[in-house]
Amino acid sequence: MPAHMSEHLQASSLPALRILVVDDQASARCVLAAQLTAAGHPVLWADSGDRALTLFQQDKPDLVSLDVEMPGHDGYWVASQLRASEAGGDYLKGFNDRLGHAEGNICLQRITPLLQETCRRPRDCAARYGGEEFALILPGPPRSGAMTMSRAVLRTLASTAIAHPDSAVAAHVTLSGGITTGIPDPSTTVESLLRHADDAWYTAKSRGRN
Repeated sequence: MPAHMSEHLQASSLPALRILVVDDQASARCVLAAQLTAAGHPVLWADSGDRALTLFQQDKPDLVSLDVEMPGHDGYWVASQLRASEAGGDYLKGFNDRLGHAEGNICLQRITPLLQETCRRPRDCAARYGGEEFALILPGPPRSGAMTMSRAVLRTLASTAIAHPDSAVAAHVTLSGGITTGIPDPSTTVESLLRHADDAWYTAKSRGRN
């Protein structure tokens, strides 16, 4: 886990996050788990990629600390498998637990057109990506433009005010996201862009979401 993320997780103002620590080295797992537990965060741990996927599906952690180099499946493979189940919406498991999966799906169906309305330029694209995750593809703008779009999305969700009875950050449904920008070159891949966006998304969640 990056040092700056560890510092954010230790901030007392943050809500407790359920964190899945994935590392094949027992000593590294124990040290990180002890630090996170001392900071008030419940910890799950896995010593392999397969075990991590099982725990992720069973317990739906808020955050995953994933070692890259592991025997068998490495961290990049595990991350690609997790991506299909990750949620861009905040505390959607709690939403589903309180209101049911049918209401949860209706909620997600309402979010997609809201994002599409926010993307006003002809080449901008907003889409549901995976089960509870969304993607905004914005050709051309600098990072500041992507930040402006992100703030617009949050304002739209706040004004629409889809009630969330089990959120720790707001009375309405919110989103957390990660931004990655760059000028493509021959070495650029979709996987690398997604990985950078995921890293930023995890940081946003660790800072309190929304």
